[in-house]
Amino acid sequence: MKEVLKAIEDYGPKELVITNLFALMGEGVQVYYNRRRIPLKFNVLVLGKQGIGKSYCFQNLAQKLLEFGYFKENDVQFIHGFYTTKALTTTLVAFPQATYYVDESYFLLRKRETAEILKQMLYGDGKIAWMTSREENNIQPIEFKGNVVFCANIDYNNNVYRRNADLLALADRCFCIVYKPSNKELVEQIEKGYEFDREIWGKIAKELAKAREGKVVYIRGKKAEEVKEFWKEKFLECYGEEYHPLASLRSFEKCLQIFARARLLFKYRYEELAKKLCEKVVFR
Repeated sequence: MKEVLKAIEDYGPKELVITNLFALMGEGVQVYYNRRRIPLKFNVLVLGKQGIGKSYCFQNLAQKLLEFGYFKENDVQFIHGFYTTKALTTTLVAFPQATYYVDESYFLLRKRETAEILKQMLYGDGKIAWMTSREENNIQPIEFKGNVVFCANIDYNNNVYRRNADLLALADRCFCIVYKPSNKELVEQIEKGYEFDREIWGKIAKELAKAREGKVVYIRGKKAEEVKEFWKEKFLECYGEEYHPLASLRSFEKCLQIFARARLLFKYRYEELAKKLCEKVVFR
């Protein structure tokens, strides 16, 4: 675990890299809380200003893991945000098991019809259907089983984001990362560079490939109670006891997904890492 964490920290911001890796596990990971299946998928929304390495972090990482041969070419897809709503959804279902990286997605996510469709696609069974004026009698539902990483050049505290109920509802179905590196951190990132250790990253890629093929993680008994108590404490600490616009019960499902995927990737002593990651990408 130590060598894996060191390789991740050397490559880039820990919470950004780990959530990208969890997204690359795909829909193969099935999580059960006691006897209840958790329908939440592992979609990620990365927010931050332009030119700070958000896109590079995922794209370079995914390309390297593909080079190591543990993924098939169609397991990861890269698309840009200048799509119509129908073009985006039909693209997503072309390879329904893939992990998609949607770059420059801000304008796309602000479209209400896009947000409504994505809210259905990114949660539960991912089935959607729509009606057009020319095809009223030929409505074919489509099903999306993959995960999506959205990258948007927008400040988390921007009023356009905070006042957009559709965008907030979509963000509630994603693990939200607000990436705000200092200028010093950006300089250090450029200076250090990075060379992938094929042995260590090969091990990481192998675990991701196993997860994509199908893994079932049960969180039950004492561990289930521990996760629930952790969520309850952080939920009330972050949002208080009164109404808060960002508070959501889906945050509990997010915690369960992080604990499950951290167990798969990091094996032993993963709990503390999972808790710290939850504090960064679940509670906002």
